[in-house]
Amino acid sequence: DRTAAGAAYEFLRRTEMLLEAWATHPPGGLRSGGLAVRDLRAVATLLHTDPAGAALVVETAHAAQLLALGMNDDLDSAWLPTDAYDAWAARPAADRWLVLAKAWLENPRLISAIGGRDGDKPINALSPGLERTWLAADRQTSLVELLDLPLGHALASGTGIASLVDRLRWRYPRRPAGRFDLVGSHLDQAAL
Repeated sequence: DRTAAGAAYEFLRRTEMLLEAWATHPPGGLRSGGLAVRDLRAVATLLHTDPAGAALVVETAHAAQLLALGMNDDLDSAWLPTDAYDAWAARPAADRWLVLAKAWLENPRLISAIGGRDGDKPINALSPGLERTWLAADRQTSLVELLDLPLGHALASGTGIASLVDRLRWRYPRRPAGRFDLVGSHLDQAAL
């Protein structure tokens, strides 16, 4: 419980740091609507995390409607905190955490693909085309399976994710095999 509370606090802190920084120095939006690779690297440096962790914070803030594409003072496209951010920031920490947790859980975007490549071009954070209609349900299914663990138990180190994937394959035999490859990233994101 203490570890989970610490992770929740850290995710809240990183989200606030990101949005406060982008309120004064927003990164430009790409013509495609995404976030440039160099801007994601800058976020990772700011938040003292890796690019995958930075992408999770950025995408979750966007899914929670705390971040949107707007215009900066020079009327250029930029990623800025929304008006909802001010109201969110004034709420108690538990309420802010709930907003972020629900936004991540229901987010249909394939965050784990960010940083990869689609042919010869990089897959950017916040870019269109990462939506998968089945993703939120698969993420929830993976987490619900963990509820069957006895209180105080965890997945075994090294074999736990593989056994969870085997269990999901058995429960959902018609699910395409490639979707089971995402179980590990669902659990990594949940831990963050």
